[in-house]
Amino acid sequence: MLRNFAECLRDCRAAIAMDPTQCKLYLRAAKALVFMGDLEAAKAFLRDGVQAARQSKGTWELAEKCNEEVTALQFLYAASAPTATATQKTKSYLAALTAIETAMILADPSNAKQSRSSSTSSRLLTADLNNLSPKWKLQRAECLVGLLELGEAAKVVSNQVLSYDATNSEGLALRAQILYLNDSHSLAHVVQLLTNALAYDPDNKRARVFWKKIKALEVIKKEGNEAYGASSWDAAEEKYSKFLEEDTIGGVVRVKVLSNRAIVRSKAGRHSPTVADCTTAIELLQTLCFPRNQSSSDEANSPSSADIASSTQSSLFLKLHLRRADSNLKLEAYDKSVQDYHVCAEIKPEDREIANALRRAQKAEKTAKRKDYYKILGVDKSADEGAIKKAYRKMALQYHPDKQASLPEEERHDSDAKFKEISEAYSVLSDPQKKQMFDSGMDIDGSSASGGMNGNPFGGGGGEDMQDILRMFMNGGGGGGGFQGGFPGGQRGYGGGHSHGHGHGQGGHSFHFG
Repeated sequence: MLRNFAECLRDCRAAIAMDPTQCKLYLRAAKALVFMGDLEAAKAFLRDGVQAARQSKGTWELAEKCNEEVTALQFLYAASAPTATATQKTKSYLAALTAIETAMILADPSNAKQSRSSSTSSRLLTADLNNLSPKWKLQRAECLVGLLELGEAAKVVSNQVLSYDATNSEGLALRAQILYLNDSHSLAHVVQLLTNALAYDPDNKRARVFWKKIKALEVIKKEGNEAYGASSWDAAEEKYSKFLEEDTIGGVVRVKVLSNRAIVRSKAGRHSPTVADCTTAIELLQTLCFPRNQSSSDEANSPSSADIASSTQSSLFLKLHLRRADSNLKLEAYDKSVQDYHVCAEIKPEDREIANALRRAQKAEKTAKRKDYYKILGVDKSADEGAIKKAYRKMALQYHPDKQASLPEEERHDSDAKFKEISEAYSVLSDPQKKQMFDSGMDIDGSSASGGMNGNPFGGGGGEDMQDILRMFMNGGGGGGGFQGGFPGGQRGYGGGHSHGHGHGQGGHSFHFG
């Protein structure tokens, strides 16, 4: 079979013009039109064939055959009609794919034995579709592109359409779109395909619109890259954001622009948006590299690190996970940073820098689970001895139990716990040896390291600081208000240890220095 259906149709029309009573010509023309995807014209030929058969004796069987074909075409039309509606209006590509493949099975029942895969939504992976319309094949490929199942779509276009007709303009335009989405060929190659498509069909709207769109996007991306090269982070972010707003194509190019915007946001110290961009990019790249059967009710599983390492986009995955890991580390989301570094280590197991980064993140995660004595005192990790002492005195006065006596019991309990925590922090950070051990990541328990405090924040080696705090406490210094008028009950004495003032009335708060 030469499969030249356009010439077949032309010959049938010429023969019918010479002898309109030949019913077989109508059937032959209808079959050619079905293959060309024009069902309405096919039905019109079959109805004309029925009329021709009824006017000729001995051709009733052909009339019945034509009627059967009309009925079959009505079912076929009903099955294929949702394809255009779904793809053009609602973008429901899965419904459209189901419709066109149902039509294909009706047109050629030999494809009724369906084959499925967990990696694609198509039911016709191993079907022989040679006898079906190229128009339907391209519609099927368009649905697969809409579902981002680009590998299967590429097979349909190359093996089932262009291999039979290299001048198919729609096929060339769709192949250009697939290559652009995969970013697997140069932009020049994509443009050449679109140029060829327009040469074979100057009215090809898909090719013309797509060419115009990618040229406009390329200009924006280039401006972003130039700003990036000049270290103009804000300008680069603005251009990359404009690209992402105007891009309606998607694909790996979009992933790369998201990656670029994540880099400039990271350099500007904006780590939360950096993480968001990396996450969006990774999810899109996973969809592109690891398509799944969207008609299945099975829950989608994320690809393993081994899957990512063996994918064609492993280097891009690595770049995104490294960027997200670094930003999460700076955001102190240490567990998420460790997860990303683990993925990176599996993609490049021999990379020492990644191994070292993973160890640093693990150490930071472990450290974060300890009490952060710097945070407790409200000082930076670079604070010197004087700043640590000043912060301690201020907070010890603020949370001293005697200043919380009028609070409700629950609040007083919380304040007591805070007071003990403050003294734990100071007992470590005021001791150079313990501070060095804490800074190196060692576990230091301030409550046991405070040396005989037994819950008293002024015990152990804090004698001089304790005396200063007591004086401030008695005189109302440090902005704490003090108790110049005496303690509750009008008493000035301090039971136990040393006594200050006159009298030893009951009800006063005792400080033990022993």
